[in-house]
Amino acid sequence: MNIDLSKVRAVVFDLDGTLYDNSRFPFWLVSSRVADAFVFSAERKVRRQMKGVDLDNSDAFYDSFFSHISDRSRFSPEEARDWYWTTYMNLFPRILRKHYKPNDGVEEVFSFLNEKNIPSAIYSDYPLVKERFEALGLSSDICENYWSAPDMGAFKPAIRPMHEIASAMGVEADELLVVGDRVDTDGKSAFSCGAQFIHILKKKNSKDPSTAYVSMHWDEFVRFIMDWE
Repeated sequence: MNIDLSKVRAVVFDLDGTLYDNSRFPFWLVSSRVADAFVFSAERKVRRQMKGVDLDNSDAFYDSFFSHISDRSRFSPEEARDWYWTTYMNLFPRILRKHYKPNDGVEEVFSFLNEKNIPSAIYSDYPLVKERFEALGLSSDICENYWSAPDMGAFKPAIRPMHEIASAMGVEADELLVVGDRVDTDGKSAFSCGAQFIHILKKKNSKDPSTAYVSMHWDEFVRFIMDWE
């Protein structure tokens, strides 16, 4: 399968693991708050349990999310909500600023898309998308749109948010190019709405030739996208 850039009118990027190498991020999270290891574990299990769930709006989604975390921890739903927003999510920008940097060529890619008048977006399964983008040392001005799946009432690979993102960018869903490091979330989000998908590999030369989708390392992607005529 090849990517047909002539059909692409907007590009949607995943953030974590795509625009930077997020290896060891769970380690840094837990080591920052060892006493909260039990609720870190609960949050990750609930995230897997709710993968692809679409509750249509953020209030319903977060009510369900925190209720499920409560079921797996000693927190009440209200305590889980407070911990998530005041402790957990506040750790993300701090850890990114201290331990991570964007992949080479990220700014150049977004600048190139802007010059071609191709709208770009970041779409993540975590909130505070713009804040985390900036915590990597990137200017939020280089990308036009930032979306969080849970803030839209769902987790990837739910299909509705993809259509809403496409509509907000003034294109049809099948005119999107989705770029992400996970086939089970980013890839399925793209496939479900007819969008094209590029799987970003963590290691060079690690592509499985049996796959039916396009895979490349970020460095290869930068060269590929810059050749767009």
